Amino acid sequence: MKTALLILIVLAAALVLFIRFQPPNAEAAHVDPRDLPDPGQGGVRRVGVDAPVYEAAPDAVLAALIEIAEAAPRTELLAGSASEGMVTVLTRTPAMSFQDYVTALAEPTGKGTRLHIAARTRYAGASDWGMNRARLEEWLAQLAARLGEAGG
Repeated sequence: MKTALLILIVLAAALVLFIRFQPPNAEAAHVDPRDLPDPGQGGVRRVGVDAPVYEAAPDAVLAALIEIAEAAPRTELLAGSASEGMVTVLTRTPAMSFQDYVTALAEPTGKGTRLHIAARTRYAGASDWGMNRARLEEWLAQLAARLGEAGG
């Protein structure tokens, strides 16, 4: 009985260490948000007519998003750039360092820039207790305050 318990503890610790120290997968994460499936419980996706439109040029929208994201704890630019038109940022959760990705694609429109954006967990199907949705909505509100939202 003690041996089985010890084995379970060692396996759980190994899993925690694997998740905590696993390097981010930029290649798999940096994908056009319009091509991503619905993230379900692990995030939110606002693309097409659901994507917000801002009163600024695409590179200015992405530069502002990068600035907002990098001001958040445990968040860094993972791939892309404002000049490329698409960025992916990585945020790690506080305790376990689970990886969450936010990918944004800026598309020029007659009204400014449509920002196709998706926030999701690294592991499809995993729940994040609404953290990705809350984070994304906060970032989008900050973008609207800085740049002005042009509507749909």
